[in-house]
This record gives sequence, structure tokens and C-alpha cells, in this order.
Amino acid sequence: MIIFSVLFMSLAFAQVDEELSAYRDLETDYSQYEQSTPKSLRRTPLNTATLYDEETLPKATSWASKETMQSRFEGLRDEKFLIWAKKPDTLRRSSWLYPDDGCFARAALAMRNMFKWYAPLANKVFVFGNLRVKTHNSPKGVVGWWFHVAPIVEVKNVKYVLDPAIEPLAPLTLKEWLAKMGTPEKMKVAICASGAYSPSDNCDKESDGLELRAEKAQQHYLGLEYDRMARMGRVNEL
Repeated sequence: MIIFSVLFMSLAFAQVDEELSAYRDLETDYSQYEQSTPKSLRRTPLNTATLYDEETLPKATSWASKETMQSRFEGLRDEKFLIWAKKPDTLRRSSWLYPDDGCFARAALAMRNMFKWYAPLANKVFVFGNLRVKTHNSPKGVVGWWFHVAPIVEVKNVKYVLDPAIEPLAPLTLKEWLAKMGTPEKMKVAICASGAYSPSDNCDKESDGLELRAEKAQQHYLGLEYDRMARMGRVNEL
């Protein structure tokens, strides 16, 4: 019975993650993706998101200084901690070089690393809209999302987003981060707890520090990242 239950849970998680995607066809309005997302009566990132107005957004976890934030940002960006099943002898970073999808897994694994470092866990910021980001990590030079999520903290009451998939050098202020994806005032934003994983997840859920669902999902994106970098002649950057 226990084996069956574990197997059932594993299959259920796999199915959910196969259905979970931030990808948006650039010719398709994000509302079509939003409408197909499971609805919930609880507080979720999707149903708590409001048009961007920084004054009305809740507070995020406070970190001591910009220097501390930059150090942790570089750790999240550079830490090689993942075993990729196809090349188990080489540790990998989170799939920052495959921006097309998988932000939810990267953000969750960032929480796991913060937990490991005994750092105060960041919040997560979700953004919804016709998001479009220029990137040299896609052969097309651009990727589209209907939602995106990343860790968010505050330093001296200023909100910063830690997202190497968009900006690999340093954290961005919330408005700078949103502006990389389009017009901030046209986007819906929610700030949730550290464990909120997807648009239909519990916005108030705290991370368990393990993030096993994210690690499983990341295996898929590590493969896509490797194939992409191989085609672009950049495997040495992994």
C-alpha cells in the first residue's frame, strides 16, 4: 500500500509538472493561458495578483545590505549542486541559460540553497502578462512567458529581484525587473511566501527547504539547456 501511494504521488507530480509551463507563444495573449489554469478558492499567486503598483504590494523579507544580497545572488547563480541523470559525474547549476521555461523550478531551488546557507528565505514575486524578454540565450533572441516567478527581497525598504535568467550580473529593483519584460503598469503582480510554486499554488505556503518537486522538474530543463547550449556552441558555459 505504501509503495502504491508513493508511486501514485510521483505520477501525480510528474503530470502536474508536465502541465505546468510559463511559456507563451508571442502571438498569443496571456489571458488564454490564464483561463486554462486550475482555479482555487484559496489564496493563489494568480488570484491575488493585481496591476502593478509598488505602493500597495506587501513587504518582502529584509536582507541586511546590498553587499550581502549580491553575494547571495552570485551564489544562487553559480552554485553547482544538481546531478543531471544523463551526466551524473558533473554537477550542474540551475538552468539559468534556458530562459524559455522552468522559472518555477529555478525559484524553488533558490529557496533550497538559501535554506542550506541559513539565509532568511526570500519571498517569491509572480508576474502575469504578455511578457517578452530579449536574451542571447535563445537563438531567436527573445522568449515569451505568460507568467514568471523569481525570489524577491528588500534592502533598506527597496524591493530587489534575484533572477540570473533575466539579469546575470546583479539583482534588479522590482520595477527594473518588470521593465525587462514589458510595460510594468500593464502587468499583474503578486508577492507570495517562499514555498509558492505555481500560479495555482498556495500563496502563503512556506518552503520546506527540500523542494523535491522542483529538483525533479529541473532535470527536464537541464536537458533542454544542455541541448540548447550544444547547438549554440556554448556547452563550456554550463
